[in-house]
Amino acid sequence: MKKGLIGAGAVLLVVVVIGYLAGIAYSRHLFMERLDETLVKISVESGVAVSKQQVSSGFFSTSMRLVAHLDRFDIGGERSELVVPFTARHGIFSTRLDGQLDLEHVAGDAREALFADLLSPGRSAEFTASVSHLSERLKSELRLPQIDRAGDDRLPAMTLHAGVLRLDGVEGDFDLSGEWQSASFITSDAQLQFGPLRFVSRYAGEEDNFHQGDELTLDRAQIQGARSLPVTLERINYHGQTSFAADNLRYTLALSVGDASVYQQRLGSARLSATLDNLDGAASQRLLKGLEQGLSSRRSAAEPFTDWTALVEPHWSDLLTVLAGSPQLTVDELELETSMLEKPIHVEGALNFDGRDIAGLEPDALRAEDGWRPLLSRLYGDFDLDNAPPLVSLIAGVAPDQSSLNITLDNGTLSINEQPWFKLF
Repeated sequence: MKKGLIGAGAVLLVVVVIGYLAGIAYSRHLFMERLDETLVKISVESGVAVSKQQVSSGFFSTSMRLVAHLDRFDIGGERSELVVPFTARHGIFSTRLDGQLDLEHVAGDAREALFADLLSPGRSAEFTASVSHLSERLKSELRLPQIDRAGDDRLPAMTLHAGVLRLDGVEGDFDLSGEWQSASFITSDAQLQFGPLRFVSRYAGEEDNFHQGDELTLDRAQIQGARSLPVTLERINYHGQTSFAADNLRYTLALSVGDASVYQQRLGSARLSATLDNLDGAASQRLLKGLEQGLSSRRSAAEPFTDWTALVEPHWSDLLTVLAGSPQLTVDELELETSMLEKPIHVEGALNFDGRDIAGLEPDALRAEDGWRPLLSRLYGDFDLDNAPPLVSLIAGVAPDQSSLNITLDNGTLSINEQPWFKLF
């Protein structure tokens, strides 16, 4: 009986070991298969070619180096590459990765890494990640190297402490978050210091139908020009919501600055909430991509770019489709508070574009003597301003004790309290 138990145990152990090794082998196969699918998808959707180099496959781990050629930054015979060497350790239910990331400038046989050579000598950004084979969930963390760099003729002086980026989720439903403890940039003309900074972006949906929520908080930021006093902003908070569908794009934001000062003299605080709506989603997406590609192709031109009509013309039909929905910018609240005023200034209203019968407008109309007037003349708006300071009321052409102003825009004319005040064109 004892021999039977021992034999059964040995058989069970062999089965477990074989199952475990089979699981590891399948895990390795699944990881490589999904990696290839991801690289193909990146190439198709972004046009960025990613290659696998120096691949070394073992039974329990795989090492390689991914190289992404960022051709939009190519200048002459020089190019830029995102280089990601890593090792993947395969488990039955998940694969764990650790590696590095750097941006390399390549000129002939010479290579120069952004982090390891320029910003933080000897150190690249480092990352860890885990991929679940059952849920396909990815959890990753990218740690930026500490930067304490003196300025030179190539780059300004800069510091970056405790920079971390995190990605958590599955395709179509993920969170991107990050934080910086402190950072600074100093040139001969100005210096910027800020931190701590925290942000999170939540995305759910697909490319043609998604919702995205963004939050950012910045405790303190200070900027100072070479011949000016320092301007300090504190308690900066931003919340944004983007809803995208083929027939509509809607964006809302809430932005606040808790305190602003100049050379320790308090100016006040500000708060804004607004909504941009009535935009054709699919046409907006095509238009933005087209304009981005057009600007990118003109960056290397020797002469400065000034012909904006030529930039827009190849995407004219998409522009008209976007405008045909009569986009609207609604300012739900704009509040400015300062100790110099008894009451905070309050503004609300909307700016609209009249998109009716716009389909027949031709791009040549923008090259006429009056330029973009055929489009600008379709803007109209109506805003109410409460608690206007006496000086603002005087500038507006009303009595200084008139603290409530109605500001309208119609056919290029600004009016205040129904009286024409300024003609824009």
